[in-house]
Amino acid sequence: MRGLVRMAVAAAVAVPTGLVSVAAAVTGDVAAQVPVGDACDAVLVDHAEYLSEAEAAEIEQAARDFRSDLAYEIRIRIMTQEQAPYLEGRMVEEELACESWRNPNGGFRENLLVLAFTTDTAEQNGETLLLFGDRMPHEMDDAWPGIQSDTINHALNDDDWVGGITGGLADIRQVIDPPLGNAGVVAAAVAGTAAAGTGGGVLLWRRRKRGELTDRFERSTAELDTLTLRLDPKTESLRRDIELMRTAVADDELGAAIGSSEEMLDSADQLVYRRSEASADRDQLLKQRSLAKVADGVARWEALEKSVRDLLPELEAEETRMATLLAVRDEAPQRLARIASLADDVRQAEAAAAADGYVTTTDAAVLGVVDEWVTMIGRQLEEKRLIAVDTGTAGLIADLEHARDALGRMAQRAGELGDRVTELEQAQADVVAMSHAASDADRNLHEAFAQSIYAAVSGNVDTGRQAVETAARSIINGREALDGRDLGVAEARLKEAAEAQAEAQSIFGAVTELLGRAQRLQQSVPDRHRTVAANVSSLQNLVARLGSAATTGIRQQVAELEAELGSVDVQSSRPDWIALNQRLDSIEEKTTKATKEAEKIRRREEERQRRERQRRHGSSYSRSFGSGGGSSRSRSRSSSSRSSSSRGGSSRRSSGGSRRGGSSRR
Repeated sequence: MRGLVRMAVAAAVAVPTGLVSVAAAVTGDVAAQVPVGDACDAVLVDHAEYLSEAEAAEIEQAARDFRSDLAYEIRIRIMTQEQAPYLEGRMVEEELACESWRNPNGGFRENLLVLAFTTDTAEQNGETLLLFGDRMPHEMDDAWPGIQSDTINHALNDDDWVGGITGGLADIRQVIDPPLGNAGVVAAAVAGTAAAGTGGGVLLWRRRKRGELTDRFERSTAELDTLTLRLDPKTESLRRDIELMRTAVADDELGAAIGSSEEMLDSADQLVYRRSEASADRDQLLKQRSLAKVADGVARWEALEKSVRDLLPELEAEETRMATLLAVRDEAPQRLARIASLADDVRQAEAAAAADGYVTTTDAAVLGVVDEWVTMIGRQLEEKRLIAVDTGTAGLIADLEHARDALGRMAQRAGELGDRVTELEQAQADVVAMSHAASDADRNLHEAFAQSIYAAVSGNVDTGRQAVETAARSIINGREALDGRDLGVAEARLKEAAEAQAEAQSIFGAVTELLGRAQRLQQSVPDRHRTVAANVSSLQNLVARLGSAATTGIRQQVAELEAELGSVDVQSSRPDWIALNQRLDSIEEKTTKATKEAEKIRRREEERQRRERQRRHGSSYSRSFGSGGGSSRSRSRSSSSRSSSSRGGSSRRSSGGSRRGGSSRR
């Protein structure tokens, strides 16, 4: 039955080194269960496997809220009595094993709060242990026995583990941060310790944090009020435009004309609703005790403000777009008049260019379609196809303006095109030289390197030569058109030549660059292989020195790296140097990672050995006084220390940091 395997919460306390050694001897293989590394930082570890998933989740969430609100690190450990027959000693072992439980001076971490439990058996109830550091207000030294017996143990005896642990955390919270307005002894005492940087430091931090959240909240809500005043008229205006659009635009254009306006209005309505919902609890938000909940609430207001701020310019842009489209019908006569005027300008410019001996067929081609376009735009206007009218008139106006400007500067264009021909002819010589270099590089790749290296550029030289030929023909045709004073055709041919040259340069460059890379790697990869092999060898030696401390995982990594390195053959005929270099990249990265892991194991093993030597020294010291001395010391601790009441407890003071708290049998 569950009552026979109940677990107990315990706050780990400091005990003499000799006593820890005795505990370790009694527990047998308990030391093997002491977590290391990341396991030390777990908020909740249920070694006894007693809690359900739901219970564990609720307890862990309460602990995380406590940490978020008060800046304390929480560790909760649950074990059977077989796993921890001596709970205090077991938790001290965990403290010694976990670097994150200690401060830089080696003492107990100031902001650490540990709750440890052993479960009940048929013969004996479990233990509850509380352990806390120097940041905890001194009022906790008086409060913890009552919290342990009246809240935690009382609930655990009723098999309510969630209520016992979360209730205990709530009581501890009251000691650390008394409710606002409480003028009692606890609040005064906590505030009085501010200068010492303990509980008062936490209170000051909470006040500062609450002040920051208040400032953010007031700024965000005020800004949101201002933004909302702008939001309402924008949405109303957009709604009117949508209704106008339904009657002003043809059915086949309505979807495009409205666009995403309706979705934007939906978003705006949702934001207004969210603001209304949030405003219902607006006055109560900052009064909440939990800073985490206050921070979440402020973040929601800020997110709402950002959403409104981001939506406003989108609404404005959509409003402008729709207004512009609705205005097309009224603007159409002016646009058509503009088209007629520009067509006359183009005809005059064409006549002047022709009189100077220029061929204007290409530059004045728009005149051949302008009447047809004007007729089509008139028909579209009657059909209320405003998008088509807008696009057609804008495009025709742009084409006419370009033709007018081009025909008006024929002599200047002729000079510019002459210079362009000269530049392209010079560039052509460079591209031809690149083709020769690429051809040589391609031959070297085929003769000296693996097929897998040059496969990516296979055929590049032939493709590049075709582009060179295209560029040469276009340059000739462009010069002929220029000599014939057909500037429109000359521009088109010279543009084709420039594009073909750029294509050829890219193609040839890929071949020569690949050869250069392959040659560099051919020289560097063998040396790099030796360097990587030396690093793997160093890792092997390190793992060998670790002996039994080396984990199965790190041994497996070393074996895999050794096998992977052995498969990198730099002595074979025409190897793929690029692929080999990539494999060395992977091996080097894995070796670096594995070496860091092995070094971490080495440092941890050295620390363990150092601690073991300290424990052996302490045990020898304890035995030199005999068993009677130990009993006397035990009796003295339980009778003289205030924190060691009848419920149990201890306190250790050192320059490194204090471990305070105590345990009790339920």
